[in-house]
Amino acid sequence: MPPSKPSRTRANRIRRELALKQQQLAHAEQTVAKHEERKGRLKQENQALNMPDEAETAAAQEAAALLQSQQEHYEEQIIAAEEAFTRRPRGVSDGLKPLPKT
Repeated sequence: MPPSKPSRTRANRIRRELALKQQQLAHAEQTVAKHEERKGRLKQENQALNMPDEAETAAAQEAAALLQSQQEHYEEQIIAAEEAFTRRPRGVSDGLKPLPKT
């Protein structure tokens, strides 16, 4: 005996749903493949740029901070020396010999 009309309708609906799900799956797989391809290209570009890793960047930042601190310290010493030189009483020798007259 042939299947009844409601069961054929139900079977057709299930087939359409299955076809739609298969299309959605194929689209999702294509999207994932494109993302993986892009990820690979970006990884190659990053390697080509030879960007430093986080540890190297952190070490460089620490070195830069140390150098900045040293520069500030030396600038303070220069300012203090200049102030001491300008406050020196007249007639006090700075220990330098005068330049020879030409």
